[in-house]
Formats: sequence, structure tokens, C-alpha cells
Amino acid sequence: MTQIENAILEIKTSFIPFPPWLQALVCPVIDIDGARYKKYWGTHTFKVTSGKHTVRAWHRWFFFSQCHLSEITVDVPEDTTLQLHWSTPIMVMSPGEWSQL
Repeated sequence: MTQIENAILEIKTSFIPFPPWLQALVCPVIDIDGARYKKYWGTHTFKVTSGKHTVRAWHRWFFFSQCHLSEITVDVPEDTTLQLHWSTPIMVMSPGEWSQL
């Protein structure tokens, strides 16, 4: 049986501009249940099935392949848009911070 993508995850990615231009040079990776999407900083929408989803995010940073790696598990109701925000802290090895809007 084919699952219908009947919900939307809206994910905003942002960074603390310190220094202001360096993180703008890299693109965050958003992983939804193992499917990876390399995106620019900003807000992106993804069609998903309703139910539980594990969302991870990170970006490359010089020699670190998964800088600010962090994850959140969310339950997306049918026919709704769930908004998430992932931001990076100043410390390079600290995990990113997720919030549900």
C-alpha cells in the first residue's frame, strides 16, 4: 500500500552571524527519515506522510563533516503544516538547536 504525503514539514535554518560571512559559505543538510536534502539557509517545505518523523540537520565546516549535528522527532498530524526552526550556536562543536514554532 502506497503512503500518501498528506502533511508538510516547514523547516527554517539559520545561523548566528559570527563572523557574519563564514557560515553563509556552507549549506545545511536536512535529513528527514534518512532522506538528505542539501539546502541554502532559509525556509524550506517538505511533503511528508502524517505521523512520526526524525529530522536531523548539520553542515560541513572545514574538517568537520557534520558540524552542529542535532535531531528532533516530531509527530506531524494529517493535513497540517508543522513548522520547525534549526539554528546553529556560536561554538562549532555544539549541537544545533531545534524549536517547534
